[in-house]
Amino acid sequence: MTNQPPLPPLLTRADFEDDDEYELYLAVERGEFVPVDNFEERKKMWQQVARNTLKRKSVTFRAFESDIRALKSMAKAQGMPYQTLLNSVLHRYISGQLKEQ
Repeated sequence: MTNQPPLPPLLTRADFEDDDEYELYLAVERGEFVPVDNFEERKKMWQQVARNTLKRKSVTFRAFESDIRALKSMAKAQGMPYQTLLNSVLHRYISGQLKEQ
């Protein structure tokens, strides 16, 4: 067997949302990550951390009926519940990913 260089990664930068995500992928491809012995235990711990961190809160607000109809129509076209679309738009606006025109 000859000593061949490793194959190039299958994915390119364009396949990822950002540089950090791509760098993690490259690190995995280079074998820089090793599995932990207690994977299931650690997985459960991090799932609990996520549950405790990402709590949802119900809110009530008044909106124009025409806006709600339009929201429901847009959500249906995207194949999702309108509450999910509303939550997504609100989250993207708050995080700065969605800007006013």
